[in-house]
Amino acid sequence: MNQSKKIAAYPQRTFWGTDDTYHVMNTLVGDFGFTTGDFRHGVSVQAGQLADQDDTDEIEGHYAAGLYSEGTVGALDLSAQFVHYDLDEVDGDVTQGSGQKAMVNVGTDVGSWYTYSDLSMSMPDSDIADDDQIDLVLGGRYNYGPGNIYVEVLLENLTDDEDVETNDEFSQSIDLTMDYYF
Repeated sequence: MNQSKKIAAYPQRTFWGTDDTYHVMNTLVGDFGFTTGDFRHGVSVQAGQLADQDDTDEIEGHYAAGLYSEGTVGALDLSAQFVHYDLDEVDGDVTQGSGQKAMVNVGTDVGSWYTYSDLSMSMPDSDIADDDQIDLVLGGRYNYGPGNIYVEVLLENLTDDEDVETNDEFSQSIDLTMDYYF
């Protein structure tokens, strides 16, 4: 897959904490894969520490392991990923805990635009009923030369169940962003 076109799932807002909770440190990351034709298949793993922002002596662990496949079929860029994660609670600050995430991404060139859709499902390991969440991002990126203009429609929590972290139900938004490189 052309790295400049690589698509990624919409990042989770609070996966690695906030400026006043905890942060990631001393993390080792590995990627092991192979290529067949126009596809790369592999396993990606990471393990490290989470530290409290106020008390760096308060350290817990985190790890994640994922299976992925990415490549092209004709004009379509395709990727799929399944991840298991585990983030320990840090000095009372709630993390995402443990669970799984599954993501499927499709993208293609349409004239001067690169359009994409990212579908993701979060499946936390918790005792709360109906806590799985499905999110969808439909977007496009226009390369105007020194940067890109992005237009995205975000449909969060398509299952319309209460979100474990934010207590939000289904929401939608339209984002328009622009970057410039010099």
